[in-house]
Amino acid sequence: MWRSRDRSRSRSGGRSLLSIATAQLGATPLHYWDFTTNRAMFNGADVGPVTSTPGWSFTRATVGTAEDLAGNIIQFALGELRRTDKGVLIEETRTNLFLNSAVGVTQSITVAAVAHTLSFRGTGTITLTGTSTAGPLVGTGVNNRVTLTFTPTAGSLTLTVTGSCTNVQLEAGSSASSWIPTTGASVQRNADAASVTSPGVAYPLSVYVRFNRTIETYGSNTTAINLDNGVATERYTLFVNATTNLVQPIVTAGAVNQLIVNTSPALTANTTTKFAVRASTASANYARDGVAGTATGAITVPATPNRLIFGANPSFALQLNGYIQAVAIFNTALADASMQRATT
Repeated sequence: MWRSRDRSRSRSGGRSLLSIATAQLGATPLHYWDFTTNRAMFNGADVGPVTSTPGWSFTRATVGTAEDLAGNIIQFALGELRRTDKGVLIEETRTNLFLNSAVGVTQSITVAAVAHTLSFRGTGTITLTGTSTAGPLVGTGVNNRVTLTFTPTAGSLTLTVTGSCTNVQLEAGSSASSWIPTTGASVQRNADAASVTSPGVAYPLSVYVRFNRTIETYGSNTTAINLDNGVATERYTLFVNATTNLVQPIVTAGAVNQLIVNTSPALTANTTTKFAVRASTASANYARDGVAGTATGAITVPATPNRLIFGANPSFALQLNGYIQAVAIFNTALADASMQRATT
């Protein structure tokens, strides 16, 4: 079902975001963003919607869509944050090659010899002929999205549609991204870029993020959160490693990694992950879903950060391709037990 706007509401019962965040995390953050309820706290004070955060910046040069928890597809205008009760969706640039994609009809499409992903909702079938005979892709329900990843040869791919196939998408890539509406021509959805400048924090500090990636595996690293001073040589970044599909915290100072760990288990698509990292001159460590890692010894901390990037790396690339639900920054080095509590 198409919905024009997100209708999610906070059920906080009038409580301050400070008290909510402290109760949820077991420690009091300096800054906190709850994208599922569209509330932000900055320097300990409620500032209202997340886009009211001081230093907030967001760009996407095209329209886009996202899903809510009920599975409704919601359209967002050019430059509008794609936030629903699932969180904020941060994705890379993708193009839907399938024309008139609201309701699928048979068509032939010129494709390159690279990985493509076909997806749709419905109970119908799409059969591939021409440059690929993968599939067919068979629907499983009116609101269920099915996907097929394949690599065609270069040339004309024919997609024969039978039955009900809606929200159809054919895109170059090894995974399905959010639906991109098309009519008589292919449409590109540009990448999302969300950040906060001058976050007003310095090491020692701790960072918490709760996220849900919509894909199982991907061809490159993806990023959940990044805190830096404008360069990749002084940063904290939380990656999902492309090779191992493991969540990987990285603390880098002077271009030297002070903390870099592949944390098990491998990430599962559409499953919430909670992660916290601390960095101080005494040590660095992390906790993931209630389990703490092994602390380092003394480290060099990165330079004082001047920006926080949501779901992308220092170059605003390697997007998460998923939903960020909440982010917190603590202006202290949380103990291992506190990070475990926050991520439980």
